[in-house]
Amino acid sequence: MISERESKAQEYLSKGDASKNEITAETDRKVKELLAKTEAKAEIIRAEGEGEAAKIYNASFSKDTEFYSLYRTLESYTKTVNDKTVIVLPSDSPYAKLLSGNTK
Repeated sequence: MISERESKAQEYLSKGDASKNEITAETDRKVKELLAKTEAKAEIIRAEGEGEAAKIYNASFSKDTEFYSLYRTLESYTKTVNDKTVIVLPSDSPYAKLLSGNTK
């Protein structure tokens, strides 16, 4: 009688574990699916935002090409110059003109 009850208890435990595993697997699948859909939507929104930003930059920079040229030069400084940079430039280069304060 005791072994019969132990056997029945083991059967219930096994069914419970199987059910738990099914629920966990289904939940994991749904989470992965939801994350994939959300990431796809985020990529679309990001791309739309970048496209809109490009339109705004293009419209702004086309109004004043001289400013745009100065802006791009200054942007290049932030990417190429750091505290260990040594620059040797010809005096007629755009970099040298800006560094010396001559913007024309």
